Amino acid sequence: MRQISPPLEIQEVEGDAVFALGADRGPGSPAGLLEVLEDAVVAFRNRQHELLADESCGCNACRSVGSLDLKIVAHHGRFLRQTVGDRSQVAGLDVILAHRLLKNGVGRRAYILLTEAGAALGRYRSDGGGAGCAHRTLRALR
Repeated sequence: MRQISPPLEIQEVEGDAVFALGADRGPGSPAGLLEVLEDAVVAFRNRQHELLADESCGCNACRSVGSLDLKIVAHHGRFLRQTVGDRSQVAGLDVILAHRLLKNGVGRRAYILLTEAGAALGRYRSDGGGAGCAHRTLRALR
């Protein structure tokens, strides 16, 4: 399993979403970014299968783990770090873009979506889409 170094920093957990950010440099190899993201999916699915096999708890949350899926949006951009109260947050147009892309109409239960800037970070070429399309590289996970 590949890992981006340094590891991602978890910024916030809201309901079923995790917002994470990493250092401003890409993986070492051209396929690195997608490999890291695909490894995250494999780790998620492996843990999901482990939890499904564990019948020690019959609560609704434990019994519903099989219905969970993973949607990943990877973007590269600029952000500001600000402190509100005693909590550090990130803000800026690229942060807003990443959040908005989570509310897309892809129509799949699980996927990895890279913006053009995210794809450039991983050194991928766009695989189509209209001019100016913010989300051109998409890999369905099912």
